[in-house]
Amino acid sequence: MEVILSFFRMAHIGLFFTAIGLLAISTIFFSCRREGVALFTLFLCALALRLFMVYQDAFLHEWDEQFHALVARNMMDNPLKPVLKSIGLTGYDPFCWSNSHVWLHKQPLFLWQMALSMKVFGVSEFAIRYPAALMGALMVVMLFSITKTVTESRRTAFAAAVIFCFSGFQLELISGQRGMDHNDVAFGFYVLASLWAYVCYCRDKRVLYAMLIGLFAGCAVLNKWLTGLVVFAPWVINMLLAARGGRRKREILHVVLALAICTLVFVPWQVYIFQAFPVEARFEYDYNVKHLSEVVEGHEGSNFYYIDHFAEYFGEIGWFLLPAGFVLLLPSVRKRSSVHREAGVALVAVFVIIFFFFSYMVRSKLSAYFFVAAPVGVAFIAVAVRELYGQFSRGGYKQSGAVVLGMLVVVICVSALNPELIIKEHNPKDKGRVARAAQTRLYKRMRSMLPGGTKVMLNAHNMEDIQVMFYNKGVDAYVGLVANDKIDSLQNAGATIAAFAAGPLPELPVSLMRYRNLCLVARDDSRY
Repeated sequence: MEVILSFFRMAHIGLFFTAIGLLAISTIFFSCRREGVALFTLFLCALALRLFMVYQDAFLHEWDEQFHALVARNMMDNPLKPVLKSIGLTGYDPFCWSNSHVWLHKQPLFLWQMALSMKVFGVSEFAIRYPAALMGALMVVMLFSITKTVTESRRTAFAAAVIFCFSGFQLELISGQRGMDHNDVAFGFYVLASLWAYVCYCRDKRVLYAMLIGLFAGCAVLNKWLTGLVVFAPWVINMLLAARGGRRKREILHVVLALAICTLVFVPWQVYIFQAFPVEARFEYDYNVKHLSEVVEGHEGSNFYYIDHFAEYFGEIGWFLLPAGFVLLLPSVRKRSSVHREAGVALVAVFVIIFFFFSYMVRSKLSAYFFVAAPVGVAFIAVAVRELYGQFSRGGYKQSGAVVLGMLVVVICVSALNPELIIKEHNPKDKGRVARAAQTRLYKRMRSMLPGGTKVMLNAHNMEDIQVMFYNKGVDAYVGLVANDKIDSLQNAGATIAAFAAGPLPELPVSLMRYRNLCLVARDDSRY
């Protein structure tokens, strides 16, 4: 009961119930065969759910989200120079992604999107999370289109879209609670978009879709790295299975065109950073390769790591149906036309390749790595649900079967949503979260508290410096204190500096307290 009551106290709970209402409306339109209206309403439902998660935490989450946010804010001024920290008083470490100046730890596209959002909406938690919320909602629509083409079943497609709409794993990524947050949402979006474009290409082999495949695959690489090219694997497989002739030669030209466009999207940035920031670029490239052969940053796991996390991706109920849907899809794809066979091969190949690559070829394990294939897994779950409905229908229980299968979809959605985990992670009464929100309010009003021209903030907690700099442009924040000679040089220059009155040290040293132009900022340290 306490868990339920906590849910009703969550921020912007009206958005959640708006989403439920939109789902009901979408289902009604779908049953009336108003597919376009139903799909648009389902998109609004997905967007409302994701905005509900966007608003849950009025602070930046430690580790990935706050680093992404600060780099994106700095890129508002110079999109071609991703900066984390200024050179400042203590310098920086070009080989430490959490203490670097030029920040090349991630590819830049999702950071540009966040920077653009902040240009439009202003600097806020909402602005950095909104692009991920929008992309997550659009993925629901793309999954409907893909599943419908592969299965030739609008009901299967709608079930897949509804289930993915309530993906708790993606909702937590969008909220910033789960690393690597917005980066993984953007990566998943562009990989699914490239798969959608390829499925559309399977229908009529139009050059436009070949160009879109290249564009979206290039964007996927420009978000994460070369796993964004996965869509080309099923394309090549289908070409090898196809008959020889003029049509195949034409398709080869389309593949070359798509690869050329893909290369034009992501290669220029790689060339640029090696010319502009050669030391940092070389280090990050070598660091990325280490993930294949070494356990990086303690992210270890067995070959069954991702299977063990299937319940997180698909829910405790849904993941049991995934293997059945996978097996059911294989023979049905072979029996259909070449269009559906090629599209089905694409789904199976993408899922299998990503699973085996991250399970057996990459030694570093992170739960979000495999989630890029989760939409395809949801399509398999929908296939299994549709088959259960077919069994009821063939047994003469069509109407009761529809009710039972509708209830099953609801149960799968609730399981995938995992509301208990969401409440636990975003409990409005959690003391740690309350303290973090209070500290964030202090960071936001700090600019009005500091004397004009203040550019140095001392005595921040570990990683707190990142948040201070995000909310206070032009202020360099430092964990703890800096050397006395640095303070002396600031004093000789007559610079105004600020410091947190409470922090890692029991009390501020006398040398700092005697500083003529010192502004002390008090705070509640209960969180620490």
